[in-house]
Amino acid sequence: MSRAQLVPRGRSRVLRSNRHPESELPMPRAITATQSHLYFTIDQPVGRNAPNDHFDVLLVQFLLRIATSGNVDWPTGSEFYWGPDLDVGTRRPLLTRAAGAPANRLPLALPGMPDGTQISIDGDCGPQTIQFIEFFQQEMVKRGQKPAVDGQVKPWANTLTGTMELLNWALARSSWGGPRKWNLVSSPGFPQELYKYFYSPWIPFS
Repeated sequence: MSRAQLVPRGRSRVLRSNRHPESELPMPRAITATQSHLYFTIDQPVGRNAPNDHFDVLLVQFLLRIATSGNVDWPTGSEFYWGPDLDVGTRRPLLTRAAGAPANRLPLALPGMPDGTQISIDGDCGPQTIQFIEFFQQEMVKRGQKPAVDGQVKPWANTLTGTMELLNWALARSSWGGPRKWNLVSSPGFPQELYKYFYSPWIPFS
């Protein structure tokens, strides 16, 4: 049996936004910012008073599942920053203690819901999804970020404060997936309905 790999659509083109060839309807997509950085976004807002397209909601719910899994290193305040050095195994940036920071303060992982509830990934934006969006936004504020705490996720706008951008940062900082963050399909929680929007068919190695 030949080996095969999943190839994200649009991965080889810089700043190419991916659209499924069978439809021009709004849909979630991937943006290749550089040859090595792939970001995920939605076409329309998700959350409170938003259009809540089924597929956009699926992507937001999936990223929220990862962000609230307890496996995302994101320190509180400015005691730590992400330094230029990379971990040898994962190639992820290493946390560096800022000058003057208390030696006994450890970086904190993003928490899950206090009651231990996991977000449902069903494409339906109801009260639970809005609650998780606001929870994530509030945790970001605690960590020095400045998203609007409005229960809504807007499409990627290349800002430092957008919830969509912060969800992508949470994905990048998570322990899930190692250096292959683009390979979302390997996560047990990945909704198969999104497969065709991000990945081409299995392509054998040459």
